Amino acid sequence: WRVAAPRFAVCRRRADLCAAVAPGAAGALRLPLIAKPLEAAGTAESHRLAIVLGADAGGGPARADVRYPVLLQEYANHGSVLHKVYVLGDAVFVYARPSLPDIPPWAVTARGGQRRRAAGTGDVVVFDSQRPYPGSLELGLDIDTGGRPAAKRTRVGPPPRVTAEDVRPVVDVLRRVFGLEIFGFDIIVAGAAGGSDHEMLVVDVNYFPSYKEVHNFPAQLAQYLTQKAVDARQRQR
Repeated sequence: WRVAAPRFAVCRRRADLCAAVAPGAAGALRLPLIAKPLEAAGTAESHRLAIVLGADAGGGPARADVRYPVLLQEYANHGSVLHKVYVLGDAVFVYARPSLPDIPPWAVTARGGQRRRAAGTGDVVVFDSQRPYPGSLELGLDIDTGGRPAAKRTRVGPPPRVTAEDVRPVVDVLRRVFGLEIFGFDIIVAGAAGGSDHEMLVVDVNYFPSYKEVHNFPAQLAQYLTQKAVDARQRQR
């Protein structure tokens, strides 16, 4: 496995966003993008995400649906599968769940270009990450490049399965860098739409995730905290 993070930019106002996606600018991000709030988890705003599919003549999104400050990440196609990773001390849990659809190149509206997605689909698609993700229909992808209803697509196959052993080197780095033992992160597998050259992209890190897929997590957490207390008492002797 190769491991990386998507290219990103932090934009505190619209001018920053326009500069981040300006064609020809050094280090400019490539559309499509996913916009994420800087606000911490636990608030409604922290779950308000947006997919940026197009740019206006100024280089920024054609609608004012992106709220600032915002983190912009380049969107990576990943076979519509997201891997949730939960860490509790030395224990690592990995769960696959449905994710956003792959976005074909023709669906992106370049600056001043002609939109080729379904009518009524905006250049910015806002969604709540706590609810079911938007699919091909919501993104206007259920048409072919001629504007006709899309033919049934042939799946190349799901992305390769990510295991706890696969992500353990990533866990070790994040634990060391952030000083955390109870945390989670999300991984997508770029290149999942074909070929064998796959790359794990770390797209989010959370210092206390939900652990909702982990079986009997309250008991496991209690056992972990009890052992930490015992270890601390023994060190004091």
